[in-house]
Amino acid sequence: KEAVIADLKALLEKQEDVNATFPEFREIQNRWRAIGPVPAQSYRNINETYQLYVEQFYDMVKINRELRDLDFKKNLEAKEAFCAMAEKLAENPNVVEANRALQQLHDEWAEIGPVARELREDLWNRFKQASSVINKKHQAYFDELHAKENENLEKKQALVERLKSINWAAIKSNKQWDEATEQVQAIQQEWRTIGFAPKKQNQAIYNEYRELCE
Repeated sequence: KEAVIADLKALLEKQEDVNATFPEFREIQNRWRAIGPVPAQSYRNINETYQLYVEQFYDMVKINRELRDLDFKKNLEAKEAFCAMAEKLAENPNVVEANRALQQLHDEWAEIGPVARELREDLWNRFKQASSVINKKHQAYFDELHAKENENLEKKQALVERLKSINWAAIKSNKQWDEATEQVQAIQQEWRTIGFAPKKQNQAIYNEYRELCE
């Protein structure tokens, strides 16, 4: 992708007639779209650089106005469709699925060329606003999930302490064994009703619980 950007920059510097530059520009766009993902830490910078040069091409190169406007129209239709899809995703009750689909939309948005200069900011703000709604719901969902997991951990820790409190050495009769067994079974039954604890602690608390049960 860095090589494609270098070729695009060189094309800008030619300032030739559309008959020479536009087909080459199209070929550069096709090469860009055919390339796979880049490392996450480089994604934003390399895409913003590419989009900057693409916009400069449309703004600075002396291409046929009718051809440029037709391209702008096509890009506008595509980006308006993406805005509508993002707004529809904001209504999806499955926030994880919606967020995943939104990321795909953002990736595809970055591959679409620019629209007319006077429309760029408003169009991007519309897409960004719909994205913000989804992102906030996604964050709220995981905040609630993490709070529930911490609550589950506290409940499981309390059950482990109840298991630890049973004094097996003091049991001397069958009746006492029956009573202790009933306590363990009640604890096990309650354990099954509790969901997952946070990932880092979930296996450790389960191992401790299972060892005490055994």
